[in-house]
Amino acid sequence: MPTDTPAPADPTRPRVAALALLTLAGVAVCAFVAYPFLPALAWALALAAMAFPIHARLARVVPNGSAAAAITTTSVVAVILIPVMLVAGQLAREAAGATARAQEAVRSGKIDEVAEKVPSGPWAVAWARQNVDVEAEARKLTSRVVGDAALFAQGTAWAMLQILVCVFVLFFAFRDQGHLLASLRRVLPMSRAEADYLFTRVDDTIHATIYATVMTALLQGVTGGLVFWWLGLPAPVLWGTVMFVLGVLPVVGAVLVWAPAAVWLATEGRLGDAAVLTAWGLVMAGPVCNYFYAYLAGGRMRLHEVPVMIAYVGGLAVFGVSGMVLGPVALAVTMGLVDVWHRRLHPEAAEKFGTEPAGVPEPAGQLVTV
Repeated sequence: MPTDTPAPADPTRPRVAALALLTLAGVAVCAFVAYPFLPALAWALALAAMAFPIHARLARVVPNGSAAAAITTTSVVAVILIPVMLVAGQLAREAAGATARAQEAVRSGKIDEVAEKVPSGPWAVAWARQNVDVEAEARKLTSRVVGDAALFAQGTAWAMLQILVCVFVLFFAFRDQGHLLASLRRVLPMSRAEADYLFTRVDDTIHATIYATVMTALLQGVTGGLVFWWLGLPAPVLWGTVMFVLGVLPVVGAVLVWAPAAVWLATEGRLGDAAVLTAWGLVMAGPVCNYFYAYLAGGRMRLHEVPVMIAYVGGLAVFGVSGMVLGPVALAVTMGLVDVWHRRLHPEAAEKFGTEPAGVPEPAGQLVTV
């Protein structure tokens, strides 16, 4: 009787498994090494996507690719850093002035005059003077500042390193964009048309995120300047501009402007005006700006406002400032991949992607837009 003999084992299977494990280990190590620079990489990607149309026009005039990339990178850095430096300088000057005014109010007894107009104000001032050792607290604050100086220096050095990495990546993203996209297409397990669709979703998401952020900050800056003008606060145009710039930085925000202004109004005895400014700041920084951002970003991302808002806020919670780009981009990539699977499982919808074969590289040196 014939007997069934087991099929011979495939001698190449252990090697394939070992190769797969080595590949996964290499990818994990590379991700571990690159993770500390995730903010720099995220912002380099966002700035490259936003500024590439300008770079493409410049590349037609400047034939040297490196020179064109250097000009575009320098322009992007200047457009971002100059306003930030001006605002930082103005904030430092105003902080010093506010400190001097606070010290003068304490010396002149103006705090007592304001406290008399507030319920339980005199009691609170008297309790603070009896139970708080101002000199001891000042010494503690001084020692804490000195102790944190080293950490502040380390943080500043790390921030400068992140900026340098961002500028470095941004330059090569402009110069070698075509080659980078072609290489990415080759490793993606999808057709070229599907890859282009995914790139388009990412590009739209980045544009929508940055556009929505800037427009939301503009709304906050314009309305804040108008509120400052209505309340008679000094330099409403200047402070509206400062609130606009700070509004682009969600971790910081315009609260650095309106909160001290509200405190100053309260010390001047203008409690009603302080309450109006505080109410504007809380309402504008919360529901109004969040809904306005989700409304603007959701249109180009072709998603509902709720997942867009969750991706934005969740990205900030997980990744920090870079999360305002990474969160929406992760959502767009995921939804794009789901869309690709949907159309593969439903061939009648596949014409959206075309029939171009996978793995077709771009011609060398060609500028590709996503």
